[in-house]
Amino acid sequence: MKEIVLKARQYHVTFKLLDIFNEKDYPYIKFLISIKTFPNNIELAKNDIIFLFTDIISIINYFENHIEKLKLDPFYESYVFVTNDLYYNIQASCGDLSCEKPYFDLRFMLNINDWENRVYVGCQGEIDLDEIKKFLNESRKLIE
Repeated sequence: MKEIVLKARQYHVTFKLLDIFNEKDYPYIKFLISIKTFPNNIELAKNDIIFLFTDIISIINYFENHIEKLKLDPFYESYVFVTNDLYYNIQASCGDLSCEKPYFDLRFMLNINDWENRVYVGCQGEIDLDEIKKFLNESRKLIE
């Protein structure tokens, strides 16, 4: 199975592709998402999540917009990205794109319960610009 990994310096979020549904009006992908600490590889959370193709496009746009804003203001914090199903949320915040290894801070929270009784578990840490670009490229390939 195909995997996409969002590799922050302190944690990794793995999106394991379970299935792609090419519905005419609402194509979507089902992933098994897991969050593990790095480098000691302790699994903190996992859950099956459905992403509409439009959600993936929105995540790509979210990160691209954040990077552009961060170029102008290293203290910039993006809004919390969340979809209608509330199964995860992401927030990109301050960083340094002018240093030798450009990075920004990223929080990823995953709902480990059902929709009605949400319980979020997640991590916050620094992600290198190269890693976020890899994640975005792999995400684009999934929906092409």
